[in-house]
Amino acid sequence: MLTKSYLKVITLFALCFFFISCGEDTPEITQVLDVSFDTDENSSLMFYDGELEEEMTSVWRRYQIGNVLRVKLIDSITIEVANFAPVDIENATVLATIEGLEKQIQLFNIPKIRAHARQEMKYSFIEGSSMFLDVDGNEVDLTAYRTEGIPVDQISFTYTGTSELISKLKSLESLKWEIKFHNYDPDSNPNNNWADEVTGKDFRRFSGLIINMGYLFLSEEFKTGFLAEHLTKNDESVMTHEEKEELYQKLLYKSYFKCGKVAKVSGLGGGAVLGFAEHILRDYLTKAATGSVTAHEVGHTLGYNHSSNMTYPIKMDGVNVGISPLAVRVMNILFEENRFPITLANYYLAEDFQEPSSQSNMEISFQSHQLKCAEIHK
Repeated sequence: MLTKSYLKVITLFALCFFFISCGEDTPEITQVLDVSFDTDENSSLMFYDGELEEEMTSVWRRYQIGNVLRVKLIDSITIEVANFAPVDIENATVLATIEGLEKQIQLFNIPKIRAHARQEMKYSFIEGSSMFLDVDGNEVDLTAYRTEGIPVDQISFTYTGTSELISKLKSLESLKWEIKFHNYDPDSNPNNNWADEVTGKDFRRFSGLIINMGYLFLSEEFKTGFLAEHLTKNDESVMTHEEKEELYQKLLYKSYFKCGKVAKVSGLGGGAVLGFAEHILRDYLTKAATGSVTAHEVGHTLGYNHSSNMTYPIKMDGVNVGISPLAVRVMNILFEENRFPITLANYYLAEDFQEPSSQSNMEISFQSHQLKCAEIHK
């Protein structure tokens, strides 16, 4: 029979052998690289106060609403990572689809990317490890791309994550909207209704507005309400259920919004153009009434004029019906249940909403807007 002391010696020897055998000869476990973009040392900011207008409105800042954490190709070895949401995003994983590979690659993890951060970086396999994991955890060797990188037409990107914020932002993938910010050069026509100048603050706030607006339209409450609402066309005839279904899909598949800031009116819309005034940009995180204006202008971008209640509501049995009152009703629900992706609590610059406006909240009324609203075309 083995004594207790002898058993201890055997156990100790076995443990030593285990650790030695797991030493230099044991291959390293492939892990997904962590890359953060959360300081001035590892990233720069977009839409900061004083940034050049041509930078803020450049085509490079055009992005898809369903991909606000955007990875964009610069060349075969270099990418840009950018966060177009005005909130910090944490614990996201960038996935790459590479032509010829069966499954997506986990390119890198992002513990944190600060709001409106951007950074250019080389693929890590150019100088670092060429071993990656696919989405199922299987190892993939990218050594073949180390010298020349990956041709730009053979790779695309998306992101994933399990946080509530990421889930809400990812839900916007159902929308096909591309977003680009604009200044419509009022100097060429001093009598138009566009703001004299645009600032980083305008676009910071607009980025949150467009996210929340998309989330509103995708909500089950809005979709159900839209299909049940009494909606009229430009000739004031009533839409059928099938026509409303088709119109709702048209809303989701709207391909492009060129966003700018207006003055003198609450909003402008038509074709791809979408503009909102200071009081809308200031109040959309707290006041459901702003939904009247945003929905009204989106109605214009879908091709409806003021004779349709896809813009102004009409009364039925003493109750306002149309896209604008529907948007207000649903916004109230989302506010009450704290469901919007962008809130005062997570927006990264609280002072953007603290400065008082020279105008009262709804000084620019719908009546004024009705007199001045422009029908703008692509």
